[in-house]
Amino acid sequence: VKPVKIGFIGIGHIAIHSHLPPLGELAKSGDVVLQAFCDVNEQSAKEQAEVYGVENVYTDHHQMFENEDLDGVYLCIPPTLHDDVELICAEKKIGLFIEKPQTLDIKQAVQFSEAMTGAGIVSQVGFMSRYYASSETVREVLTTRTPRHAQIQLFYTGKPARFWTSRMDLCGGTFVENTIHYVDLLRFFLGDIAVVSAFYVDRKPGEGPPPMDLPHVYNVNLQFENGVTANATTSRVLNNIGVSRREILVVS
Repeated sequence: VKPVKIGFIGIGHIAIHSHLPPLGELAKSGDVVLQAFCDVNEQSAKEQAEVYGVENVYTDHHQMFENEDLDGVYLCIPPTLHDDVELICAEKKIGLFIEKPQTLDIKQAVQFSEAMTGAGIVSQVGFMSRYYASSETVREVLTTRTPRHAQIQLFYTGKPARFWTSRMDLCGGTFVENTIHYVDLLRFFLGDIAVVSAFYVDRKPGEGPPPMDLPHVYNVNLQFENGVTANATTSRVLNNIGVSRREILVVS
């Protein structure tokens, strides 16, 4: 069996801390070849290329696709920067892992989904919580009960650790950047969502260190196709650095 040749687009926090370490171990075993790294920050890409023995470094993903024969690509950049990578991978029949969310634009999401489905390639958006053993257990337990309602509560400190996750225009807000994992869990437990309504408590200018402009509170109501209701509350009002609360409750 030939090793899988992987290219990376985006060599930032999530790639360095979450994806590259396990793939590096697979590379040592010969199952994976880390073929090419691409990032607009060439220094960061070169530093990680040296760590993982990657010879080919790019600052333009078009050049990477032109020069490299890849089996799979990891796309690890902010969602507002997703442009044509998904479409290129579909055209070239390259498998794709996309850090969530796939995009902040629903029309673009449909375009990407149709392209990849039509191409018949393996693709995955980075929702990992449904694959935990505990998630499988909860889902199995719920098959023996009748769920009626669910609640998500996430309370965070005011300022995210990274620049782009502090800006609404780049990350889509804390609900899209963080709570989305828990919404995906509820979809895994309860099925697809039919109805959504949402209310935000906006952050006024000066309420938080720049460039922070995310809402203080997000309150989202959901109704699933099976009739189950849910409420998801996310806030960024805690003052103690490093303190957070994350909870999912399913009532049956």
